[in-house]
Amino acid sequence: MKLVILNHRFPSQRDPSAQTFIRDHVDMMVRESSLDVRLVVPRVFSIPGSTRWMRDHSPLLTSVPVARPSYLSIPRMGLPAKNGEAFGTAALQAVKRLGSPRDIRIHAHMLYPAGFGLHKLTKQGYSCVLSIHGSDWFHASRYPSLTAQAIRAAQVVLTSSETLATEVSDWCDRYGIHQKKILPVFNAIDTDLFKPAQSILEAKKKIGWSSDDTHLLFVGRPHPVKGLDVLIEALAKWPPSSVPFPTVHLVGVNDGSRTSKDLLHKAYSMLPSEHYKKVHFEPPVPRQKLAPYYQAADLYVLPSRSEGFNVSLLEAAACECTIVATDVGGNRSIAGLDGNHCIEPENPEALHKALLSAMQSTGQRNNNTYAVIKEQYSFKAMATRLVSVYESL
Repeated sequence: MKLVILNHRFPSQRDPSAQTFIRDHVDMMVRESSLDVRLVVPRVFSIPGSTRWMRDHSPLLTSVPVARPSYLSIPRMGLPAKNGEAFGTAALQAVKRLGSPRDIRIHAHMLYPAGFGLHKLTKQGYSCVLSIHGSDWFHASRYPSLTAQAIRAAQVVLTSSETLATEVSDWCDRYGIHQKKILPVFNAIDTDLFKPAQSILEAKKKIGWSSDDTHLLFVGRPHPVKGLDVLIEALAKWPPSSVPFPTVHLVGVNDGSRTSKDLLHKAYSMLPSEHYKKVHFEPPVPRQKLAPYYQAADLYVLPSRSEGFNVSLLEAAACECTIVATDVGGNRSIAGLDGNHCIEPENPEALHKALLSAMQSTGQRNNNTYAVIKEQYSFKAMATRLVSVYESL
């Protein structure tokens, strides 16, 4: 059986941090299954030499066979129906070259644009799985007719959390889409890579962090949905005495975007100078190089306003960091484990108190979380579930 993984973005030499969960899916199925894995990543027609052209023509970071058909798309979800049709047509032409519908399973990621073009493939007899991750649901479900078309086109819809599965299922009921198979299938991580360090002091030394400080870590984009503005407001409430202010590492936030600059200005304006100097806005780091950050961190924070099932929480938990995260999406599955803190979103005061509480117990690693993550969220565990889904089609 051939498995075609379909998405509009994939980590590349130019942009190694782009939707790394798609690369995880590819790597996981190659390593943990006997399927013949292929990758289809359509790219938009763009002006040669432009930023978009250079991004879309950068070599992808994968060893599996790749097809990169081109299609015409209007930026910023302009004409989403036309964009989806064009994406689906390009993907179909690439998939046809790989074999007959009988021998192929297609796993499309994201409602837009892949989901909006999925009907082009199913009309030709291809069996399709659609993964909805959270942010795509938030944006694409504003187009109910196109979302309904995408969900009807997939034999199985997978979501990144149980909460999202319920939300999608309720939405389907409201729009008259019944008896649709909607399953929560969580993200997975490489537990051979993300695992506890033998010594946190040695881990700090290895990465060049001071062993005398407590280190608070965030990994992700500076998108408003991540709630980093709330984190800055919480840090601004730090008491002048008692618990020392931590060294804060915001990895991936310094990406040159306007949002990143706004956050930097907010931190500068709200934090005392001695605290501001300890907040580091750091550039994105490739997934394969992130493990030492988690291993050296005393505390991991995720102040999101909305989530599907966040991969960074899995990575932090596998490295046995103490976690403070908001109770959104699938966060509670990890942040609810012993020793962690799960709080309401958009509440700087609650986040401040949780950080203080967690800081007072640093050094007490969550020594059972790696075993939990390995059993439930490892590549091996997730590949077994996905193969079962593909074989059921």
